[in-house]
Amino acid sequence: MIKYKIAFIGRSNVGKSSLINFLLGTAIAKTSKHPGKTRKHDLFSYNTKFDLVDMPGYGFAKVEGIKRQIWDKIMQELFFDDPLFKHLFVLIDSSIKPIKIDQEFLTWLTESNIYFSVIFTKIDKAKSKELKENLEWWKNFIGLLPNNFGAANTFLASSFLKKGKGEIKAFIETLRAIV
Repeated sequence: MIKYKIAFIGRSNVGKSSLINFLLGTAIAKTSKHPGKTRKHDLFSYNTKFDLVDMPGYGFAKVEGIKRQIWDKIMQELFFDDPLFKHLFVLIDSSIKPIKIDQEFLTWLTESNIYFSVIFTKIDKAKSKELKENLEWWKNFIGLLPNNFGAANTFLASSFLKKGKGEIKAFIETLRAIV
């Protein structure tokens, strides 16, 4: 049976593996307090139709240049050449002020015509006012992106508080219609 791929990407230490574990209800993806533990694209069975792809983080992870180039090449092969790739979730840490590398990555995705959704992670880490300001900033930024990809599909998540799972899983179910 063919299984399609739903990928999760974001800066190192944004909570990709934790979110995947949260969605799957088991601690199968490797997590760590130290950025950059995910070194390759790890596949995890979600259901009979989809696998979840835990991708290496971009940004902070301390890896040598050649390995970073390999990660970039594998990422682009998944996005542009893999017929089983169906959707991308970009994870953004909502507890910190918006940073340039996330902005650049979302801009590159839209310029490359890669459809994506945004999951704002770590909603439990920020004070209410900071969270509101950060989310408002991102809402405005996403609304100005070329093609406006992702603007309609944003989610708030906290694996610690057990929030967002239902909404994300419901959205994944809607992806069945495109495969």
